[in-house]
Amino acid sequence: MLGSLPKLFDKNFVIGFYLPTLLAIIACAWAFPSLPFSETVRSLAASEKILGDLTYLAVAVWVLAIFLMTFNEVQYRLLEGYLPPVSWLFLLRRWHRWRFRRLKRKYDKLMTKWQVAVDNGQDLSWREQRRAAYLLRRRKTHYPSTESEILPTRFGNIIRSFEVYPRELYCADSIAVWPRLASVIPKEFGGFLDDARAQVSFFVNITDLALLIALTSFAGAAYDSNWLQLTKPNIRTLDGLLSFLGPAGLRHAAWAAIALMIAGLAYSQATARALTWGELVKSAFDCYLPALIKQLGFVLPPSHSEHREFWKEFNRRILFQLPMTANRWPLASEVVSKQEPPKPLPDTEPKEPAEEQQGQENRTMVIDVPVAVETRSAPSRDPPPSCAPASR
Repeated sequence: MLGSLPKLFDKNFVIGFYLPTLLAIIACAWAFPSLPFSETVRSLAASEKILGDLTYLAVAVWVLAIFLMTFNEVQYRLLEGYLPPVSWLFLLRRWHRWRFRRLKRKYDKLMTKWQVAVDNGQDLSWREQRRAAYLLRRRKTHYPSTESEILPTRFGNIIRSFEVYPRELYCADSIAVWPRLASVIPKEFGGFLDDARAQVSFFVNITDLALLIALTSFAGAAYDSNWLQLTKPNIRTLDGLLSFLGPAGLRHAAWAAIALMIAGLAYSQATARALTWGELVKSAFDCYLPALIKQLGFVLPPSHSEHREFWKEFNRRILFQLPMTANRWPLASEVVSKQEPPKPLPDTEPKEPAEEQQGQENRTMVIDVPVAVETRSAPSRDPPPSCAPASR
C-alpha cells in the first residue's frame, strides 16, 4: 500500500486528477460565492499568510483529487454510455447506428465502382481512392465492428473500437487479456500508455466537473428566480426575463452557460485524445501478444490461424475457467526437454588405481612404439599381481 504512494504525486496524477480538481474548486469559488471556502480561495492573493493558506488549499485539492481518481472508472463508463442517464439516450444510439450504416454504404458503393473499373481494365480516380480509404479508416477508428455494439456517445464508440481490435485480428478478448498483457509490456512503452491515458482522464474529469457545475448553476438560478414574474404579461420580453431571473439568477445562468461551453470543448478534446490512446493500445496488442504467449509458458503457434485458435481457447480459460485442449498447445518446457539429447550412463564399476596406471602405460606405448601395440593383447579388467593391493 505504501509503495503506491509515489504514484499519487507523479506527473500523470497531477495532469489527470489534481489539475481538474484545482480548476473546479477555483470555478466554484467564483460561481458560488456563498460557499464557506469561496471567500478563502478568492482572497488568497491578498492574504498575508499566503504560504499557510496555499498549503491548506493544496492538501485539500490533493485529497479531493484522490476521491476523483477512485471514481475514474465510473466517469469513463458514464461518458461511454454504459450508465444512466447517458445510457437512456436511445435517440443518440440510433443516430450513431445510422452514421455507421451510412459510412459502410458509402464505402461499399465506392468499392463496387472500383471493382467495375478494374474489370474494364481501368482504375478508380485518385480522389475516390482516398475517399474510400478515409471512409474505411473512420469506420474502423470511430465505431466497433458490428452495429449491435454501438454506444450512445462518440467517446464510447471510439474506446469500443480499439477494445474490439484484438478480438477481430487475433480473437483475443481485450478486457480479459489486457491485465496479463501489461506484465510483458516494457516500462518505456507503458509510460507512453500512461501519459496518453492521463491526457484523456484530464479532459474526462474537466467534462464531468463542468457538467456538475452547470447543473448546480441551473439549480441555483431556479432557486433564486422570482417565479411570481411568470404571471406578468412582459415575461416574454428581455426586461421581463431579466426581472424573472434577478441578479443572482442571472449570474447562475451565465455560469451554467460558461460551464456547458467548457464541458463541450473538453468532451471534444477527450474524444481526440482517445484516438491517440487507442492507437497505442492497438500497438501493444500487435507487438506484445507473442511475448505474452511465451510468458504464459506455451510454445508460439507457427501460423496466424493457430494464433487465433490459441486465443479463442485462452479466452474461455480466463472467462469461464475451462481447460484448454490437451496436447494441442504444448508447454515450452516440455518441448525443450524432448529436444535435449540423452545423457550417457556413467560407468557403475569403479576403476582401480592399477588399471588406470596400466591404461596410461598402454597409451604411452601406442605413441612411442606403435609396432608393439599390434602384438599386445587388450589389458584385462583385473589388475596384475604386481599392482594388487597388499591385503590380497
